Amino acid sequence: MHLNNHGFEQLGHVDVAYKNMIYSYGAHDPESREVFGSIGRGVLLIVDRERFINFCIDNDELIAVYTLPINEQQQKQFEGRLAELLKDTANYDCMAKREIIAGKQIQAHDYSSRVYLSTQADMRIFTQGKFKIYYVFSTNCVLLADYLLRSDQFRLIQLSGLITPGAYLNYLQQELNSRDGYVTNLDIYCKKMI
Repeated sequence: MHLNNHGFEQLGHVDVAYKNMIYSYGAHDPESREVFGSIGRGVLLIVDRERFINFCIDNDELIAVYTLPINEQQQKQFEGRLAELLKDTANYDCMAKREIIAGKQIQAHDYSSRVYLSTQADMRIFTQGKFKIYYVFSTNCVLLADYLLRSDQFRLIQLSGLITPGAYLNYLQQELNSRDGYVTNLDIYCKKMI
């Protein structure tokens, strides 16, 4: 869970980490965004966990990492859903990568370009399906996390109505605080306060 003081991340943003990789979904293509960035082409960033957390900290974000242990069957389920998700994707080159390929001086400063320059993230767009178009109030980062993680034990959200990172955060915190909860640990990453 990302939290910062600008943009839609003021409301929170959710990623999924698995085997040292982070899967981050959003309207990360600045050329396709409309309605103040609330709608746009859905882009999935696939990035090294440590590099991405360091990038986020360097950009003044607070990162709350909730640990959800999964068994072997759930790992296979996750990997199957991830493979199903990725089969409907194509490569996406952010603006900075396009400038590098063209041999131009790097001038791009949009979010996906900054992530790429710091982490060399793989970026994918969706060619079809519900994640092709990102919409902040429904087809968003929480829906993607729920798609990847949902199981008989772990049900993050109701699939109707407004889907928000705040509701997701509340659910994870309740699970962490419950004796029988599914969340086992919370780690916070941020710049040191002076």
